[in-house]
Amino acid sequence: MEAVGILRRVLAKAPDDYAAHANLALALYELKDYAGALSQYEWLKTQRPEISATYFFIATAHDKLGQYQDALDAYEKFLSLASPNVNKLEIEKVNLRLPTLKAQLKRGQGQKVKKP
Repeated sequence: MEAVGILRRVLAKAPDDYAAHANLALALYELKDYAGALSQYEWLKTQRPEISATYFFIATAHDKLGQYQDALDAYEKFLSLASPNVNKLEIEKVNLRLPTLKAQLKRGQGQKVKKP
C-alpha cells in the first residue's frame, strides 16, 4: 500500500513516467486491486503496445474479475506478441487456461464490461 501512495505522488508530478505507471500497475495487481491495475495496464498498452507482458497482465486481471471475453481477447493478443523463448512459462499457462475460458464463454459465464 505504501508503494501505491508513493507512486501516485510520483505520477501527480510526472504523469507520463512509464516506469511509475508500470510499478503502480504491478503494486495494484499484487494487492488484488485488479480494476485499478487494469487502468494502469491500459495506459501502458497505449504507450508501448508491442510489450507482450502488458497483455498477459491485462488478461489475467480481466480473468480474475470474471470478465472472460476481455480476458480472452487479451490472452490472444499476448500469444500473438509473446516470444516462445522469453515467455515460455506464461505461454504454457495461457494455453492451459484457454480451453476452460472458451468453455465458460460458451456457457454464457463471465461479466460483461460496460464500454463508454
